[in-house]
This record gives sequence, structure tokens and C-alpha cells, in this order.
Amino acid sequence: MNEDYYLELCENPVQFEHASSVNNVFFDEANKQVFAVRSGGATGVVVKGPDDKNSVAFRMDDKGEVKCIKFSLGNKILAVQRTPKSVDFINFIPDFPHIEFSHECKTKNASVLGFCWTNWNEIVFITDQGIEFYQVHGPTGTWV
Repeated sequence: MNEDYYLELCENPVQFEHASSVNNVFFDEANKQVFAVRSGGATGVVVKGPDDKNSVAFRMDDKGEVKCIKFSLGNKILAVQRTPKSVDFINFIPDFPHIEFSHECKTKNASVLGFCWTNWNEIVFITDQGIEFYQVHGPTGTWV
């Protein structure tokens, strides 16, 4: 039985693997991208948007279950939440190494409920204690 799964974001539907015990599917409303995250050793990620030119496929180290994953505007920095306290970042800026760095909530005892990119280098953490705004400078993850 052949089943096709897709989310129609425009006239050309975005097709992706269905969610399963080894494949998680996430939607980024800001970039209109669907993330299919396949686990098992190294984590394979396929990102598809309304245009074929926005499709990206890559691998990242399996550091635990992905709870949320989103690219910044322009696909420059990837944010991945695996724990309630922090978000990991991977640099996708052309001509710079894929450096990984992590950032924890500023508020002690706060848990990240979600996050939203507001620019290619600005992110807002929505926590159970409030909202935290951050700006990352440079490819190594210097925070302000």
C-alpha cells in the first residue's frame, strides 16, 4: 500500500516521510519549512520548503531526541532544542565552518517551551518564566 504524506503550503505540495518511531516531523511556520529528522546513530535531516531550491539535507550528531528544530531566516543558523534548559546552534553561514554551540536560559530554573527566530541572528526563547531575547554575533556563537 503506497501512502504519500504531504503538507500543502502552496500549489506545489511538499512531500516528506511520515512520522514514525525513527522519523520525527517538524514544521517551521516562519520559513514555511518541513523538517524530517531521522534518528539512529547519526541523525539525518531533510528540510523542504515551498520551492525545491530551499531543500537541504545534512547529518548531525545524535545527542538525544529533537524536541524542536528551526533555521534562522535565510538558513544561516540552525537551532535545535533537545533539553528543557538549552538550545543548540549549528552555523550554516557559507565560508565558515559548521561550528556548534549551545545556549541555556538566562533565568534560573526556567524551561524553554519554544523559540522563534526574528532575524538571521536574533532569537527569542519562550520560557515558563517569560521571554528571553538573544542576538548571536559571529560564527562562533558570541551572545548579547
